[in-house]
Amino acid sequence: MGLLEGARRHATISFDPNCRPAISPDKAAARKQAEDFVAASDIVKASDEDLLWLYPDRTLEESMNAWLALGPALVALTRGANGPVLLSRSGRVDITGETVKVADTVGAGDSFMSALISGLRQLDALGAAGRGRLQEITQDQLHVLARYANKAAGITCSRPGANPPGLADLGPLANPSFLLEG
Repeated sequence: MGLLEGARRHATISFDPNCRPAISPDKAAARKQAEDFVAASDIVKASDEDLLWLYPDRTLEESMNAWLALGPALVALTRGANGPVLLSRSGRVDITGETVKVADTVGAGDSFMSALISGLRQLDALGAAGRGRLQEITQDQLHVLARYANKAAGITCSRPGANPPGLADLGPLANPSFLLEG
């Protein structure tokens, strides 16, 4: 954790637990480790499967709220075809999944997180200088970010292999000048 704390002074810390029960059968230890990383992070993304495995006695909403209370500015939940949920102190955004002909789902979560970070960069909400903007992210910004990251995951699912989109596929974040005013 010391390395993360040192990096946090100048960088944005993101975390995606990618729980693998076959590799980490000690659920209590995995939960503790995940919570330590969540507390040290600015942005956290988990799949519904990750949260349900870590917290089988809580709803997804309860788990997301508990993680937000640990300190990150943004908690994202991916739910496959059901679409993502983004949660911040300004509120919650829940959108439907992209409609695509699925070729392969490998890499969709990583594409989602990459596009989320790319969108935050376009909003100048990364690094030490952007931390305040990240902490104060608006509902409108959350909604645009959710659509942008969801689009990236959809493109990845429409391609065979873990083949994520690039900026040429996604284009810029929708209307960033309007969003920067928020």
